[in-house]
Amino acid sequence: MTVRGGIADIIEAIPSGRMLITLSAGLHHVQTPGQLIPRFFKTLRMRLENIDIAQYRLAILERWGKEDFKRGVILDLEQRRDMHCLIQAR
Repeated sequence: MTVRGGIADIIEAIPSGRMLITLSAGLHHVQTPGQLIPRFFKTLRMRLENIDIAQYRLAILERWGKEDFKRGVILDLEQRRDMHCLIQAR
């Protein structure tokens, strides 16, 4: 799964609260792009991470600055995905 830059815009717009990140090794075994009907009764393996938005925003700003905020969010979320999604979809 790829991380899109629009998530950084949402994180900037929401001042506080919590964000639930769902990390997955992929869902192509359930439904591939272009497939109209998903395969039912497939096992989904995901990891969840509950993050405080204000603290997350501050950490990204401290590391990347205002100019590279979007790039920092994308790289951080991709790093989390790569670190936590060693599960292979079957």
